[in-house]
Amino acid sequence: MGTPKDASFVARKLGDFPLGTYASPSYLARMGTPKRPEDLAHHTCIGFVLPSTGRVLSWPFGAAAGAGLTHVPRGAVRVTHDFLAAIVLARAGAGLVHTYDFLVKDERARGALVEVLEPFRGATRPFCLLRPRGELSRAARALADFVIADARDLDRAGG
Repeated sequence: MGTPKDASFVARKLGDFPLGTYASPSYLARMGTPKRPEDLAHHTCIGFVLPSTGRVLSWPFGAAAGAGLTHVPRGAVRVTHDFLAAIVLARAGAGLVHTYDFLVKDERARGALVEVLEPFRGATRPFCLLRPRGELSRAARALADFVIADARDLDRAGG
């Protein structure tokens, strides 16, 4: 996620994919639905801690929010190293998560997660494939080719 800064890896940008803010129906029934990004101060926001910096990843918003509006999750619910764990916590009703739309596509289709703050969507974040420098095995090359092709399909479909 984001722009890689570690020069020991080769980065292949897969695309700039849209972000949304999601919560489970049980969380929204219990805590209410935020109407504006400012309302997030009164909600449990599941923060993802970037392993490279130790900082919580900010939540950028777009559209009606105006350029540059971001929210930095504060509080006790934080996840490190496995972003999918943040989605699992949101699905279980622990709080809101701000993530790539493609990562929660199935949860949205099943109704396990609901998008909130839709008028403020519009922000995107790059997603990259990282690999070690040097030659790749045939299996690793096949996996990389598959991921690159799948990302192209996602990008064409709008995330």
